[in-house]
Amino acid sequence: MGEKIHVLSAVFGSEYDGFINGANKVIHKSGEVGIAVGRALAAVDNMLTRLAAAATATAAIVGGTVAKMGGDFLVLEENAKTSFTTLLGSAEAAKEMWLELKEIARTSPFQLDNISDAARRLLGMGYAGKDIPRVLRAIGDAIAAMGGGQEMIQRVSIALGQIRAKGVVAAEEMLQLAENGIPAWQMLADAIGTDIPTAMKLVEQRAISSDIAIEALLRGIEQRFGGMSMKMATNWTGLWAAFIDTVKEKSGDVMKPLFVAAKRWLQQVTDYLSGPAFRGFV
Repeated sequence: MGEKIHVLSAVFGSEYDGFINGANKVIHKSGEVGIAVGRALAAVDNMLTRLAAAATATAAIVGGTVAKMGGDFLVLEENAKTSFTTLLGSAEAAKEMWLELKEIARTSPFQLDNISDAARRLLGMGYAGKDIPRVLRAIGDAIAAMGGGQEMIQRVSIALGQIRAKGVVAAEEMLQLAENGIPAWQMLADAIGTDIPTAMKLVEQRAISSDIAIEALLRGIEQRFGGMSMKMATNWTGLWAAFIDTVKEKSGDVMKPLFVAAKRWLQQVTDYLSGPAFRGFV
């Protein structure tokens, strides 16, 4: 009996030792896994912390961009409407012009600020408000066909404005248009039913009025390049211009209450600094 107990003890003792050893190995492995999990969680926590920091930084950048773009749009809108009110004679006409310019910009590869600058320039040089949309669309079509941008809009609008302001067409403006890819001499010659040398001679003699020249140029552009702005509006350049204008306008909607409050505060500060109360301190 004693021998059996001894054998059982030896057997179970051996099993017990094996169990303990196995348990120790499991615990050790569990510890390793726990450490690994802990490290992974720490890495995740670190990643989340970085993501949160990145999100905060991104939010700050986006917020600053919204403020900048919104402020720029509101300043552009306010200045344009003020100018158009003077140039067109009423705030209502100015509002209608602004809406028309937004539509022209939306259906072209050009941004609203460039279109607005060109409109003010043309109005200032003598164009009637009712003629501005047609002239701007013609300019846009010609420049879109040439692959031009802001600088070309400025040059072409100046040339057409000078023709209107002078009352007659001159070789200087015709050259400016030709340099920007518009076959102005051919358009003029076709309109008056002659060849280019004869058209040049008539221009040299100041025999062609601005009304005749402008109509010839606009009709020539419409025939050669009509619709190019709208076609280019669906290309990347046009889509990007429309996107930027849309973001600016929506940012302006967000910033408008702050813009109005800032203007009021700035006026109050300016009035105070220029008033007798402040002069007593200096």
